[in-house]
Amino acid sequence: MPSPQATLRHCAAAVLLVTGAGCPTGALATEPRLLSQQAGHEWKHRESGVRLPGQLAGATLESVADSTDSESDVTATYQDRSAGLTISVFLFRAGVPDASLWLDRSLAPHRSGPQAIGKIDFASEIFATVTPPSGATDSAVYAVYPASGGPAASTAFGMVSAGEWLIGLRLSSRALSLTDLRAKVDATIRGLKLPRLGDAGPAYAVADCPDHLSTADAPRTADGDDDGMTSLILQLAVEDAGRESKKTAVAPTAARFCREAAINASVSAYRLIGTRDSYVIATGDAGVTITVGPSLMSALEPGKPPRYDLSLVTVDRQLAYRGFTAVPSVLQAIRIVNGEMPVGSKGRTPATRKNLNIDIKPPVGGAGKTP
Repeated sequence: MPSPQATLRHCAAAVLLVTGAGCPTGALATEPRLLSQQAGHEWKHRESGVRLPGQLAGATLESVADSTDSESDVTATYQDRSAGLTISVFLFRAGVPDASLWLDRSLAPHRSGPQAIGKIDFASEIFATVTPPSGATDSAVYAVYPASGGPAASTAFGMVSAGEWLIGLRLSSRALSLTDLRAKVDATIRGLKLPRLGDAGPAYAVADCPDHLSTADAPRTADGDDDGMTSLILQLAVEDAGRESKKTAVAPTAARFCREAAINASVSAYRLIGTRDSYVIATGDAGVTITVGPSLMSALEPGKPPRYDLSLVTVDRQLAYRGFTAVPSVLQAIRIVNGEMPVGSKGRTPATRKNLNIDIKPPVGGAGKTP
């Protein structure tokens, strides 16, 4: 049984398109590279330390694949043919490692209409939080639904925090009831072998924001402004200091995201409740985000007018763009990421995280420039 969102997960650019679902224009679907095909054998993810057992909730591990060259977006498939059960486990380095946000993002395509798995009945949702092994109380979250018109009678979606990594779950069965599938989800989460990577905050159900940001475009900083690149350098210094002090895990937080806007089946925007100067745009279902927020340079220059950074964060890279003198609209941020060259980038894997690059910008007045 195919993953419900294979199309979203394997867009090579992992960037977005505001005109419809699927891969962006110009993006090619990538063929994942096989990491393991030893049925029933445990597989360990080297960087995070997450181990996927040979057996999970009665299903057998059949294959492990990676859509990157750095094990930054891994997919494992389990099968229990006697129960007509498929378990897909997705391990990815998230731009924003919030399990609740990414569960909501994974469900978005199904809210827009039937998908490959069929039509799911949101009115009959079973929503729950659970404490994963070695994890914080109620930091994992899942939802179970009946399905119709496709290959499954019931389906479930889940997210588990593991430091800067997230573990996404898809369970689908052509035979199991909601109650039985819920038990399988619980068993799947409890069967994962997770290292102690710090405490995440408790999971929650994401709701629409009570108010929304302006839809007006914001003015840009001067052409040639280097705030975006400088912010990357400052961020790298902060990350290095954290690693030196062995504070590599994501700090626990009580902050929660609300849903700012659902752009289409592929793209959703979220904002921390109570804030109006920053937001994230989640695209696909594998942790890729556009982030907008106060410039790190502004924090060092409190007497100057505020400025705002824009970045695209993929599973293995962060790209910075020319900034703003006010908070940009969501559609403006998407348009810039789709149409402009970044001013700089840095890697996010152990092998590349100290690699800073100054990227070539298009000529003034060239295609993709946004005033």
